[in-house]
Amino acid sequence: MERDLYIHVLADGIAYPTLDQVYNNTQLCSWRTRNPISLYSYDVSSHLPWLKEEIAKTFHNFDNETNAESLVWGATGVHTIGVFFRLLVNRIVPFDQGQVLYMDTDVIIMSNLEALWQEAESSPQALFHWGTSMTAGFVVMDLEQIGDIWTLVQNVSILDIQNISKRFEQQVNDQLLYRVVNVTHPKRVHILSAGWDMSATAKWRFKYQPYGEKSPNLGMLHYNGGGSSKEAYWDKGHALMNDFNDTWGQGWYMIQLPWTWARYQAQSVIRPHTKGYAMNLTSFDENSRSTNFCQKLHHHHHHQQQQQQEKERSRMKHFNLTNITATTSNSTTVTTPQQWSLRNRTHSNRTILPPLNATRAKNAALE
Repeated sequence: MERDLYIHVLADGIAYPTLDQVYNNTQLCSWRTRNPISLYSYDVSSHLPWLKEEIAKTFHNFDNETNAESLVWGATGVHTIGVFFRLLVNRIVPFDQGQVLYMDTDVIIMSNLEALWQEAESSPQALFHWGTSMTAGFVVMDLEQIGDIWTLVQNVSILDIQNISKRFEQQVNDQLLYRVVNVTHPKRVHILSAGWDMSATAKWRFKYQPYGEKSPNLGMLHYNGGGSSKEAYWDKGHALMNDFNDTWGQGWYMIQLPWTWARYQAQSVIRPHTKGYAMNLTSFDENSRSTNFCQKLHHHHHHQQQQQQEKERSRMKHFNLTNITATTSNSTTVTTPQQWSLRNRTHSNRTILPPLNATRAKNAALE
Protein backbone atom coordinates (compact mmCIF):
# COMPACT_ATOMS: atom_id res chain seq x y z
CA MET A 1 0.00 0.00 0.00
CA GLU A 2 1.65 3.22 -1.14
CA ARG A 3 0.45 5.42 1.69
CA ASP A 4 1.06 5.83 5.39
CA LEU A 5 -0.74 3.34 7.60
CA TYR A 6 -2.24 4.22 10.99
CA ILE A 7 -3.39 1.41 13.27
CA HIS A 8 -5.56 2.22 16.31
CA VAL A 9 -6.08 -0.32 19.08
CA LEU A 10 -8.88 0.47 21.56
CA ALA A 11 -8.84 -1.43 24.85
CA ASP A 12 -10.41 -1.20 28.27
CA GLY A 13 -8.56 -1.04 31.56
CA ILE A 14 -8.19 -4.83 31.68
CA ALA A 15 -6.75 -5.36 28.20
CA TYR A 16 -4.72 -2.15 27.89
CA PRO A 17 -1.91 -3.15 30.32
CA THR A 18 -1.29 -6.37 28.36
CA LEU A 19 -0.52 -4.61 25.07
CA ASP A 20 3.07 -3.79 25.99
CA GLN A 21 3.82 -7.49 26.31
CA VAL A 22 2.20 -8.17 22.94
CA TYR A 23 4.33 -5.49 21.27
CA ASN A 24 7.42 -6.81 23.03
CA ASN A 25 6.76 -10.43 21.98
CA THR A 26 6.34 -9.40 18.35
CA GLN A 27 9.52 -7.26 18.49
CA LEU A 28 7.77 -4.40 16.72
CA CYS A 29 10.46 -1.91 17.75
CA SER A 30 12.92 -3.78 15.50
CA TRP A 31 10.67 -3.66 12.42
CA ARG A 32 11.41 -1.48 9.43
CA THR A 33 8.83 -0.99 6.70
CA ARG A 34 8.52 0.37 3.18
CA ASN A 35 6.16 3.18 4.23
CA PRO A 36 5.53 4.75 7.66
CA ILE A 37 3.37 2.73 10.06
CA SER A 38 2.08 4.21 13.30
CA LEU A 39 0.36 2.05 15.90
CA TYR A 40 -1.63 3.90 18.56
CA SER A 41 -3.22 2.15 21.53
CA TYR A 42 -5.79 3.74 23.82
CA ASP A 43 -7.25 2.96 27.22
CA VAL A 44 -10.90 3.90 26.63
CA SER A 45 -12.02 3.33 30.25
CA SER A 46 -12.96 6.98 30.71
CA HIS A 47 -15.35 6.76 27.73
CA LEU A 48 -17.30 3.74 29.00
CA PRO A 49 -19.92 5.67 31.03
CA TRP A 50 -20.85 7.69 27.92
CA LEU A 51 -20.92 4.54 25.80
CA LYS A 52 -23.21 2.67 28.20
CA GLU A 53 -25.53 5.65 28.31
CA GLU A 54 -25.79 5.68 24.50
CA ILE A 55 -26.50 1.94 24.39
CA ALA A 56 -29.27 2.23 26.99
CA LYS A 57 -30.77 5.25 25.22
CA THR A 58 -30.73 3.55 21.82
CA PHE A 59 -32.42 0.32 22.92
CA HIS A 60 -34.72 1.85 25.53
CA ASN A 61 -37.98 -0.11 25.76
CA PHE A 62 -36.70 -2.90 23.48
CA ASP A 63 -38.88 -5.88 24.44
CA ASN A 64 -40.37 -3.55 27.09
CA GLU A 65 -37.05 -3.33 28.94
CA THR A 66 -36.39 0.11 30.45
CA ASN A 67 -33.70 -0.57 33.05
CA ALA A 68 -30.45 0.94 31.74
CA GLU A 69 -28.19 -1.64 33.33
CA SER A 70 -30.25 -4.51 31.93
CA LEU A 71 -30.28 -2.95 28.47
CA VAL A 72 -26.49 -2.63 28.45
CA TRP A 73 -26.08 -6.19 29.69
CA GLY A 74 -28.47 -7.45 27.01
CA ALA A 75 -26.48 -5.73 24.25
CA THR A 76 -23.06 -6.84 25.52
CA GLY A 77 -23.73 -10.19 27.17
CA VAL A 78 -22.38 -12.31 24.29
CA HIS A 79 -19.58 -10.30 22.68
CA THR A 80 -18.79 -7.87 25.56
CA ILE A 81 -18.92 -4.10 25.40
CA GLY A 82 -15.73 -4.10 23.33
CA VAL A 83 -17.73 -4.57 20.13
CA PHE A 84 -19.14 -1.06 20.62
CA PHE A 85 -15.70 0.57 20.82
CA ARG A 86 -15.78 1.15 17.05
CA LEU A 87 -18.68 3.53 17.66
CA LEU A 88 -16.65 5.83 19.88
CA VAL A 89 -13.52 5.94 17.74
CA ASN A 90 -14.54 9.39 16.51
CA ARG A 91 -14.17 10.64 20.10
CA ILE A 92 -10.56 9.46 20.15
CA VAL A 93 -8.99 9.48 16.67
CA PRO A 94 -8.48 12.86 14.89
CA PHE A 95 -10.92 13.55 12.06
CA ASP A 96 -8.12 14.38 9.64
CA GLN A 97 -7.51 10.67 9.14
CA GLY A 98 -10.70 10.48 7.07
CA GLN A 99 -11.80 6.89 6.53
CA VAL A 100 -11.09 4.23 9.14
CA LEU A 101 -11.35 0.46 8.67
CA TYR A 102 -12.70 -1.55 11.59
CA MET A 103 -11.78 -5.24 11.65
CA ASP A 104 -12.65 -8.00 14.08
CA THR A 105 -9.66 -9.90 15.44
CA ASP A 106 -10.63 -12.97 13.38
CA VAL A 107 -10.27 -11.14 10.05
CA ILE A 108 -7.25 -11.92 7.86
CA ILE A 109 -6.25 -9.54 5.06
CA MET A 110 -5.39 -11.48 1.91
CA SER A 111 -4.51 -8.68 -0.52
CA ASN A 112 -3.30 -5.09 -0.68
CA LEU A 113 -5.58 -2.66 1.17
CA GLU A 114 -5.00 -0.01 -1.48
CA ALA A 115 -7.87 -1.42 -3.54
CA LEU A 116 -10.20 -1.14 -0.54
CA TRP A 117 -9.27 2.48 0.14
CA GLN A 118 -9.79 3.43 -3.50
CA GLU A 119 -13.21 1.79 -3.47
CA ALA A 120 -14.25 3.56 -0.26
CA GLU A 121 -12.94 6.91 -1.51
CA SER A 122 -15.09 6.56 -4.62
CA SER A 123 -18.15 7.08 -2.37
CA PRO A 124 -17.01 9.81 0.02
CA GLN A 125 -20.57 10.72 1.01
CA ALA A 126 -21.20 7.31 2.59
CA LEU A 127 -21.54 7.04 6.34
CA PHE A 128 -20.00 3.58 6.20
CA HIS A 129 -19.05 0.87 3.71
CA TRP A 130 -19.67 -2.87 4.12
CA GLY A 131 -20.69 -5.99 2.19
CA THR A 132 -24.05 -7.39 1.20
CA SER A 133 -23.86 -9.84 4.12
CA MET A 134 -24.10 -6.79 6.41
CA THR A 135 -21.41 -8.04 8.76
CA ALA A 136 -20.03 -5.35 11.05
CA GLY A 137 -16.79 -7.26 11.61
CA PHE A 138 -15.34 -5.56 8.53
CA VAL A 139 -16.61 -2.04 7.93
CA VAL A 140 -15.07 1.20 6.65
CA MET A 141 -16.40 4.31 8.38
CA ASP A 142 -16.08 8.04 7.86
CA LEU A 143 -14.60 9.35 11.10
CA GLU A 144 -16.39 12.66 10.98
CA GLN A 145 -19.80 11.01 10.48
CA ILE A 146 -19.63 8.10 12.93
CA GLY A 147 -21.69 10.00 15.48
CA ASP A 148 -24.57 10.03 12.97
CA ILE A 149 -25.02 6.27 13.45
CA TRP A 150 -26.23 6.80 17.01
CA THR A 151 -28.45 9.71 15.99
CA LEU A 152 -30.07 7.94 13.03
CA VAL A 153 -30.88 4.79 15.02
CA GLN A 154 -32.21 6.73 18.02
CA ASN A 155 -34.63 8.51 15.68
CA VAL A 156 -36.08 5.17 14.53
CA SER A 157 -39.02 3.86 16.56
CA ILE A 158 -38.22 1.01 18.91
CA LEU A 159 -40.93 -1.03 17.17
CA ASP A 160 -39.15 -0.67 13.82
CA ILE A 161 -35.85 -1.63 15.44
CA GLN A 162 -37.47 -4.76 16.88
CA ASN A 163 -38.93 -5.63 13.47
CA ILE A 164 -35.53 -5.27 11.80
CA SER A 165 -34.00 -7.41 14.52
CA LYS A 166 -36.56 -10.16 13.87
CA ARG A 167 -36.30 -9.85 10.08
CA PHE A 168 -32.56 -10.52 10.10
CA GLU A 169 -32.59 -12.72 13.21
CA GLN A 170 -30.17 -10.18 14.60
CA GLN A 171 -29.31 -10.04 18.29
CA VAL A 172 -29.28 -6.72 20.11
CA ASN A 173 -25.68 -5.61 19.66
CA ASP A 174 -23.53 -3.23 17.62
CA GLN A 175 -24.33 -4.95 14.32
CA LEU A 176 -28.03 -4.24 14.79
CA LEU A 177 -27.24 -0.51 14.76
CA TYR A 178 -25.55 -0.78 11.37
CA ARG A 179 -28.37 -2.89 9.95
CA VAL A 180 -30.98 -0.41 11.13
CA VAL A 181 -29.12 2.38 9.30
CA ASN A 182 -28.76 0.16 6.21
CA VAL A 183 -32.54 -0.48 6.12
CA THR A 184 -33.79 2.99 7.03
CA HIS A 185 -31.14 5.12 5.28
CA PRO A 186 -29.72 2.98 2.43
CA LYS A 187 -28.35 6.01 0.59
CA ARG A 188 -25.99 6.65 3.50
CA VAL A 189 -24.42 3.20 3.01
CA HIS A 190 -22.02 2.03 0.29
CA ILE A 191 -21.85 -1.69 -0.53
CA LEU A 192 -18.34 -3.02 -1.05
CA SER A 193 -17.43 -5.47 -3.80
CA ALA A 194 -17.69 -9.18 -3.00
CA GLY A 195 -13.96 -9.59 -2.43
CA TRP A 196 -14.25 -7.52 0.75
CA ASP A 197 -17.20 -9.50 2.06
CA MET A 198 -15.92 -13.04 2.52
CA SER A 199 -17.58 -13.82 5.84
CA ALA A 200 -17.84 -17.41 7.08
CA THR A 201 -21.33 -17.06 8.53
CA ALA A 202 -22.64 -15.76 5.19
CA LYS A 203 -20.51 -17.57 2.59
CA TRP A 204 -20.46 -21.16 3.88
CA ARG A 205 -23.36 -22.19 1.64
CA PHE A 206 -22.90 -24.36 -1.46
CA LYS A 207 -23.93 -21.61 -3.87
CA TYR A 208 -20.72 -19.71 -3.06
CA GLN A 209 -18.52 -22.70 -3.94
CA PRO A 210 -16.01 -23.33 -5.39
CA TYR A 211 -14.60 -20.29 -3.66
CA GLY A 212 -11.68 -19.81 -6.01
CA GLU A 213 -14.07 -19.45 -8.95
CA LYS A 214 -17.01 -17.70 -7.30
CA SER A 215 -14.77 -15.19 -5.45
CA PRO A 216 -11.76 -14.63 -7.73
CA ASN A 217 -10.91 -11.15 -6.37
CA LEU A 218 -10.49 -11.96 -2.70
CA GLY A 219 -9.43 -9.23 -0.29
CA MET A 220 -10.14 -10.70 3.15
CA LEU A 221 -11.35 -13.72 5.11
CA HIS A 222 -13.61 -13.25 8.12
CA TYR A 223 -13.78 -16.42 10.21
CA ASN A 224 -16.58 -15.22 12.51
CA GLY A 225 -15.29 -17.05 15.55
CA GLY A 226 -16.44 -16.29 19.05
CA GLY A 227 -20.08 -16.15 19.99
CA SER A 228 -20.94 -17.87 23.23
CA SER A 229 -17.93 -20.19 22.88
CA LYS A 230 -15.42 -17.31 22.46
CA GLU A 231 -13.36 -19.68 20.26
CA ALA A 232 -11.96 -18.89 16.84
CA TYR A 233 -12.32 -21.35 13.96
CA TRP A 234 -8.60 -22.10 13.92
CA ASP A 235 -8.72 -23.07 17.60
CA LYS A 236 -11.49 -25.60 17.01
CA GLY A 237 -10.19 -27.31 13.86
CA HIS A 238 -13.39 -26.29 12.13
CA ALA A 239 -14.49 -28.09 8.98
CA LEU A 240 -14.34 -24.79 7.10
CA MET A 241 -10.55 -24.82 7.46
CA ASN A 242 -10.12 -28.55 6.85
CA ASP A 243 -12.62 -29.13 4.03
CA PHE A 244 -11.59 -26.03 2.07
CA ASN A 245 -7.86 -26.17 2.67
CA ASP A 246 -7.02 -24.46 -0.63
CA THR A 247 -9.15 -21.37 0.16
CA TRP A 248 -10.32 -20.85 3.73
CA GLY A 249 -7.45 -23.04 4.89
CA GLN A 250 -5.00 -20.43 3.62
CA GLY A 251 -5.71 -18.59 6.83
CA TRP A 252 -3.53 -21.17 8.58
CA TYR A 253 -0.48 -19.77 6.79
CA MET A 254 -1.09 -16.27 8.10
CA ILE A 255 -1.99 -17.47 11.59
CA GLN A 256 1.06 -19.69 12.03
CA LEU A 257 3.61 -17.45 10.30
CA PRO A 258 6.41 -16.66 12.80
CA TRP A 259 6.65 -12.99 13.66
CA THR A 260 10.30 -12.98 12.66
CA TRP A 261 9.32 -14.13 9.17
CA ALA A 262 6.59 -11.51 8.95
CA ARG A 263 9.16 -8.90 9.96
CA TYR A 264 11.50 -10.04 7.18
CA GLN A 265 8.67 -9.89 4.65
CA ALA A 266 8.10 -6.26 5.61
CA GLN A 267 11.81 -5.50 5.33
CA SER A 268 12.16 -7.27 1.98
CA VAL A 269 9.96 -4.72 0.17
CA ILE A 270 11.82 -1.63 1.42
CA ARG A 271 12.88 0.53 -1.51
CA PRO A 272 16.45 0.00 -2.73
CA HIS A 273 19.12 2.23 -1.17
CA THR A 274 16.78 3.33 1.62
CA LYS A 275 16.60 2.26 5.26
CA GLY A 276 12.82 2.14 5.42
CA TYR A 277 10.87 3.40 8.42
CA ALA A 278 10.90 2.39 12.05
CA MET A 279 7.44 1.76 13.50
CA ASN A 280 5.91 4.41 15.74
CA LEU A 281 4.26 2.80 18.78
CA THR A 282 2.44 5.28 21.00
CA SER A 283 0.11 4.48 23.89
CA PHE A 284 -2.46 6.77 25.52
CA ASP A 285 -3.70 6.01 29.02
CA GLU A 286 -7.21 6.83 30.19
CA ASN A 287 -6.07 10.38 31.00
CA SER A 288 -4.75 10.79 27.43
CA ARG A 289 -1.12 10.85 28.58
CA SER A 290 1.05 9.49 25.81
CA THR A 291 4.04 7.15 26.00
CA ASN A 292 6.30 6.02 23.18
CA PHE A 293 6.65 2.27 23.69
CA CYS A 294 10.01 1.88 21.93
CA GLN A 295 11.55 4.71 23.93
CA LYS A 296 10.17 3.20 27.13
CA LEU A 297 11.57 -0.18 26.16
CA HIS A 298 14.96 1.36 25.40
CA HIS A 299 15.02 3.11 28.79
CA HIS A 300 14.02 -0.13 30.49
CA HIS A 301 16.86 -2.03 28.85
CA HIS A 302 19.28 0.78 29.66
CA HIS A 303 18.19 0.67 33.30
CA GLN A 304 18.67 -3.10 33.36
CA GLN A 305 22.18 -2.72 31.94
CA GLN A 306 23.01 -0.13 34.55
CA GLN A 307 21.79 -2.43 37.30
CA GLN A 308 23.83 -5.31 35.89
CA GLN A 309 26.93 -3.14 35.67
CA GLU A 310 26.42 -2.01 39.24
CA LYS A 311 26.16 -5.62 40.39
CA GLU A 312 29.33 -6.43 38.46
CA ARG A 313 31.23 -3.55 40.05
CA SER A 314 30.02 -4.60 43.48
CA ARG A 315 31.11 -8.19 42.89
CA MET A 316 34.51 -7.12 41.56
CA LYS A 317 35.02 -4.94 44.59
CA HIS A 318 34.18 -7.85 46.86
CA PHE A 319 36.71 -10.09 45.14
CA ASN A 320 39.45 -7.55 44.61
CA LEU A 321 42.39 -9.87 44.27
CA THR A 322 44.98 -7.20 45.00
CA ASN A 323 43.93 -7.52 48.63
CA ILE A 324 43.92 -11.30 48.72
CA THR A 325 47.03 -12.83 50.30
CA ALA A 326 47.69 -16.56 50.22
CA THR A 327 49.97 -17.66 53.07
CA THR A 328 51.94 -20.87 53.74
CA SER A 329 54.40 -21.79 56.45
CA ASN A 330 57.36 -21.04 54.19
CA SER A 331 56.27 -18.18 51.91
CA THR A 332 53.66 -15.61 51.03
CA THR A 333 52.34 -15.09 47.49
CA VAL A 334 50.27 -12.13 46.37
CA THR A 335 48.19 -12.89 43.29
CA THR A 336 47.33 -9.89 41.10
CA PRO A 337 44.25 -9.75 38.82
CA GLN A 338 46.53 -9.88 35.78
CA GLN A 339 48.18 -13.10 36.94
CA TRP A 340 44.85 -14.67 37.78
CA SER A 341 43.49 -13.78 34.34
CA LEU A 342 46.42 -15.48 32.57
CA ARG A 343 45.81 -18.72 34.42
CA ASN A 344 42.01 -18.59 34.16
CA ARG A 345 41.13 -17.56 30.61
CA THR A 346 37.49 -17.66 29.63
CA HIS A 347 35.63 -17.56 26.29
CA SER A 348 34.53 -13.99 26.91
CA ASN A 349 36.33 -10.70 27.27
CA ARG A 350 35.29 -10.55 30.89
CA THR A 351 37.18 -12.49 33.55
CA ILE A 352 34.96 -14.28 36.03
CA LEU A 353 36.60 -14.29 39.45
CA PRO A 354 35.46 -17.07 41.75
CA PRO A 355 35.94 -16.75 45.50
CA LEU A 356 39.18 -18.16 46.88
CA ASN A 357 38.71 -20.84 49.50
CA ALA A 358 41.50 -21.98 51.82
CA THR A 359 42.59 -24.92 49.66
CA ARG A 360 42.80 -22.83 46.51
CA ALA A 361 44.74 -20.14 48.35
CA LYS A 362 47.24 -22.73 49.54
CA ASN A 363 47.65 -24.20 46.05
CA ALA A 364 48.12 -20.74 44.59
CA ALA A 365 50.92 -20.08 47.06
CA LEU A 366 52.68 -23.33 46.20
CA GLU A 367 52.79 -22.61 42.43
